[in-house]
Amino acid sequence: MLVVSGQVVRPPARKSLALLAYVALAGLTPRERLAGLLWFDLPPDGARHNLRQELYRLGRSALSPYVVATPEAVSLTPEVRVDAVDFLAHEAAGDYEAALALYGGPFLDGVDLDGAEGFEEWRQSQRDRLTQAWRRAMNARAAAHERAGNLRGALDTHLDLLAEDELQETHQREAIRLHHALGERRQALDRFERFRDLLARELGLEPLPETVEAALAGPVRVGAENLASTSEPIALRPPLVGREDTWVALEGVTAGLALLEGEGGVGKTRLALAFAASFGVPVVCRALEVTRDTPLAPVAGALRVALEDVRAAERLRALQEPWCAEAARLVPELGTGTPLPDENRARFLEGLTRALLEAAGPDGALVFDDLQWADASTLEVLAGLARRTQTSNRPPRLLATARTPDLEHSPTCRAALDGLRRDGLLHMLPLDGLSEAEVGRLVGALSGNPEAALFPARLHRATSGNPLFLMETLRYLHATGVLRIEGGAWSTPYDDQTLDYAELPIPPGVQEAVLRRVEAFGPLGRRFLDAASVSAEPFFLEDLAAVAAASEWEALETLEGLTRRSLLEARGTGYAFTHDLVRRSVRAAMSSERARLLHRRLADVLEARSGSPALIAEHLEGAGRPHEAARRHVQAAEAARAVYAYRQAFDHLGHALAASPVPEDAFAWQLQRVELCVHLDDREERGREIDALAALGARLGTAEAQLTALIQRAAYLEDLGRHEEMARLMAGAFPLPQVSPELRAHALHLAGTAEANLRRPAAAEAHLREALEVSPLSNLRRRAILGSLLPGLLDAGRMDEAQTLIEETLALARAAQDRQAVALVLNSAARLAFRRGDLSGAVRDLEAGLREARCIHDLRLHKAFLINLIQVLVRAGQLDPAVAALQEGLDLVHDSADPKVEADFQHRLGDVQLLRGRLGSALGAYEAACRSADALGQRTQQLIRRVKLVRLLVSLGDIAGARVAAADLTQLIGAGEHEGDALTGRIENARVLLAAGDPGEALRELDGAPAPGSSPEGAQEWHALHAEVLLALGQAGEAARTLDKITEGSLRPLVLALRVEVARVLGEDVATPLVEVQAALNLGTPPPLERLRLHLLNPDDPGGSGLARSLAATLPPERRPAFLAYWGVPEVAVLENGAPA
Repeated sequence: MLVVSGQVVRPPARKSLALLAYVALAGLTPRERLAGLLWFDLPPDGARHNLRQELYRLGRSALSPYVVATPEAVSLTPEVRVDAVDFLAHEAAGDYEAALALYGGPFLDGVDLDGAEGFEEWRQSQRDRLTQAWRRAMNARAAAHERAGNLRGALDTHLDLLAEDELQETHQREAIRLHHALGERRQALDRFERFRDLLARELGLEPLPETVEAALAGPVRVGAENLASTSEPIALRPPLVGREDTWVALEGVTAGLALLEGEGGVGKTRLALAFAASFGVPVVCRALEVTRDTPLAPVAGALRVALEDVRAAERLRALQEPWCAEAARLVPELGTGTPLPDENRARFLEGLTRALLEAAGPDGALVFDDLQWADASTLEVLAGLARRTQTSNRPPRLLATARTPDLEHSPTCRAALDGLRRDGLLHMLPLDGLSEAEVGRLVGALSGNPEAALFPARLHRATSGNPLFLMETLRYLHATGVLRIEGGAWSTPYDDQTLDYAELPIPPGVQEAVLRRVEAFGPLGRRFLDAASVSAEPFFLEDLAAVAAASEWEALETLEGLTRRSLLEARGTGYAFTHDLVRRSVRAAMSSERARLLHRRLADVLEARSGSPALIAEHLEGAGRPHEAARRHVQAAEAARAVYAYRQAFDHLGHALAASPVPEDAFAWQLQRVELCVHLDDREERGREIDALAALGARLGTAEAQLTALIQRAAYLEDLGRHEEMARLMAGAFPLPQVSPELRAHALHLAGTAEANLRRPAAAEAHLREALEVSPLSNLRRRAILGSLLPGLLDAGRMDEAQTLIEETLALARAAQDRQAVALVLNSAARLAFRRGDLSGAVRDLEAGLREARCIHDLRLHKAFLINLIQVLVRAGQLDPAVAALQEGLDLVHDSADPKVEADFQHRLGDVQLLRGRLGSALGAYEAACRSADALGQRTQQLIRRVKLVRLLVSLGDIAGARVAAADLTQLIGAGEHEGDALTGRIENARVLLAAGDPGEALRELDGAPAPGSSPEGAQEWHALHAEVLLALGQAGEAARTLDKITEGSLRPLVLALRVEVARVLGEDVATPLVEVQAALNLGTPPPLERLRLHLLNPDDPGGSGLARSLAATLPPERRPAFLAYWGVPEVAVLENGAPA
């Protein structure tokens, strides 16, 4: 409540109230911090704009005189009194009545803000702090009333506390006791019965013995199982035994990842942490089964723990921008810097990698524990760290542990480890149980009797040397009195008469050993262990207290007792089981109904604390509430997308859909799964998800849903290269139904794209222009449509229009900070530069587009741009960069089942091998690429690849093979509507006829082609071949005039060769053109086959025959004679492993 001059003032908006509350408690606050907290979901510019608007509203309200806003920060004037601050001060000073007079209920109750996750976390932490202070004050008030003899006042105070949480057994017990003290026996018993029913219904528990005692107003006999828990636990701190060789092996791993692998309880974590600790305080990323669906949970936990270490915190605070701001996306406590405005998954992961390296420090250590439970994003961070150890100065040691049986069922983890193994960065170190001799050494070290033999031998037989089982057995034997410790010496009742200690009551397994110790701890301890076994680690005192219906003081005493008995251990500010097998043992012994109730209670506790949606969803699933869990799964998917964890987001939406939501929700969530498949670059999965979307759309029956599903399928078919099928699908959608303008524009856009893919430019442009006329139209859709118009303008040679369109689209994309759109426009700009002959400009634009695609981790664009870049680099004769780009692309498709992209890279492999002069490999690659295009039905690629195959076969002297390929090309073109395709077919048929020695028929074929002007690029090819045909017919003068029409730079070597041949036929001096030929050869830019033709122009040049034979050596033996004969080079012995000059 805000009061000004005695009057309650309402802030202009809820965000205004939130802003004032934060500044009131936090003091002077930077604007960047406020913007990030209150508008977490907006880009920084949008968040800052909204903050300015909010401050403007406050400036026009009655609160204006009390708000100080500078360009850098916001604060309140000194005279402003804050009741929450005064409340905490009174409570800390022990003035409880003054404090309680100020308390008005939960902090900012009802002020729920959308898109303000950072503020919500802060509000919850403040609410918890204030609520705890209120409880302390209320407890103090109750005690004061009772001391003063005011039992009614004390009872009322406990009842007020129960109004907040009626499951708090301490307050219920006190209320029952006070009813008895007031002579209200019936009320006491009624309260006890109601509480017992509530406890059974909500948590599946019985009241504690002391509560029963209070109800009966007399002592209750405590069972022997409770008395056992009071005995002092055995202090066992086992040394590392039997791990000397593994320790030495770990010391030898100075780069990459050392993975300790073995069964549960074998001591992997103990060894990893001990070794890591020899390099300082290690940073430990603990993966847990319960958090495996929460992206980067191990990384977030490790960084939060590191912030509690003074030295690690100093290094993290010194982390430079933008890395600190990127890491703060996951762990806001790392800083208040503002992340760069664009979406950048690669930079985000790099920020986390750098943060972990800083946390570990130079020559430190990083441990990833229980790697089999790690999520995909955490595994990516681990892979980045492993690679960084090769290049960093003084890198940390990198260790991981994995449980063998569970690892076999984790394909994501296995795939990540396989990748590291391929790169030589994985060092597997298997860990087995201890031998009998090693168990003897361990028992000797613990007992102080290194001579003992029979006792250790019995333990080894019973436990197979599993260290965890062994230690649990020793603790159990001590807890039951079988193993006695007197004066530091160990003894058992069987020492004097045993032959082999067969009499020892050893449990049959780890689980039994753990449970027998748990049973000895009493009902309250079991309550806490049960609750902890279904919680995420670390679990916290307040949460377990709420679930176990205990006070925080009882919770503290119980947790400390469980820690002393080595069932739990302190971890940061919370607790965890000493081993996951301990947790599993407790969980396995719990009834399903008890587990269900605990999951429900934990979900409620986490809901009240604004906990992780993924964890809340898991608890709701465990509680048998799938419909409630569905909403939380959707929120978890949104959170996963925010940190680029697309696979986890996809899986969460699948869980939500499994709950059978209403059709409208099901369709919306299914659509999100389809869109995520694009990010995941999983075409097979995407097809299945689109089928499911179409089924849901049909069930909904709305035009909007059905057209949305159709659009998704059309976009999918385009990605597969199935253009004719896409065009038929879109044609069937017309006339378009009454739908939203945006969806109508999208449909028109895809219809235009389908026509463009089938080389029908007029129809394509008509659809796209109509789409641009739709109103209202989002900037995103407008940018996409403009981008689709560009290829048609380029094909038509309308370069100036294309340039204008590129500039407009690029400006829109950059203004919207849409890096994907920027990347696509840069690709179009590269195509324009390529068509203008500006190869360096095309390379520059494509490399810029590639940088954008890498930054946003868009694998689809990344691969597509690499394919385009290789094409340009090959045309420019830049062999080494082309090979590097090809290798990068092949690495990207190494593990993916994507036949289309694999075929595209096979095609480019042919280009690169041709540039390298490896003719046999180039031929094989082109043939494979053609087969793939045929299998996939990619008509455009079928044409493009057949053209390259025809030309290579002609150059190899395989005229028969070239005829077959040309016939296939003609059949593919058929009676198509695109004149450019018809022109291409005529050109290639004429090329084969000329090579076969029939220039007259070749000329007729060229004369029968469509007008060369229908395709600017085709026109240049037509003129070049036309000149060659005319020269073969003896029409050298006409050939020379035709050559003057050729301006395409890539045809220059051919033009140079033809000019020399024309000069010879005309009897002109060839010296000048030969000088140009030699200059081109000296530059080394012509590809090998074109270089060969230039060498052979000069009879005195010995390089021609040598190059021909070197090229022939790259072909299969049966192809070499035809190749050499075609080029007029005598056949001589050719080295099997010869390389091109």
